[in-house]
Amino acid sequence: MNLKKDKILITGSTRGIGLALLRKFHSEGFTVYGTGTNRTSIESAQKVIPNVRYFVYDSKETSLESLAKEIEINEINVLINNSGIQYNDSFEEEGDLSDRMRKELEINFLFPALLIHRILPVFLKKENSKILNLTSALSFVSRKNVLMYSSSKAALSRFTRSLALQLKEYKNIQVVEVIPPLVATDMTKGRVLKGTMSAEKFASEFYRSYQKGKKEFYIGKTGLLHLISKFSGKLAERIVR
Repeated sequence: MNLKKDKILITGSTRGIGLALLRKFHSEGFTVYGTGTNRTSIESAQKVIPNVRYFVYDSKETSLESLAKEIEINEINVLINNSGIQYNDSFEEEGDLSDRMRKELEINFLFPALLIHRILPVFLKKENSKILNLTSALSFVSRKNVLMYSSSKAALSRFTRSLALQLKEYKNIQVVEVIPPLVATDMTKGRVLKGTMSAEKFASEFYRSYQKGKKEFYIGKTGLLHLISKFSGKLAERIVR
């Protein structure tokens, strides 16, 4: 199978992990497409990687439908759901957190799931298609002040694994969970610890797993952390503290 025939859409790819993935796959000769929440962020990304087409995708119903149509029109067969947002909140603090909670749930879980549901009939008709969802080590290890982030990523993790099981009989589609480590991006600014991975290194490791056709991508030491969490949740929590 010639993987470089794949046409890949990466959501949330104007910066950070998404932009690094876009650059890596583009440099390897793949046809890639990106998304950004607005024209300003897209224009900024296109200065870094020109000649790549971007679509506006702001996690609203109208832009979701528009993006789904672009996936069909451009014969895209690989979707990488990378879009994510994280707020650090003390849940017991005063004030209304409903908007922030809703936004994290929508961007991290609901809209990736809705987009998959919308394009799935198209993907199931293709000779070869892939859906890759980026979750988080915080989907299986608890950490304070990121309640909605870890909860939404845990939901996406369960959704991904359940969908993979549900579609097991289809040999032409692969559903993959990608578990990143702590990566140095704008979202993790202020939390750069020893062992934090650069976005470029993450993209390289992701690409190697993609080439090998792995059913799960444990990037960096997340596989070891997952194993530790099965035997000692408290130890795993101390590691990510």
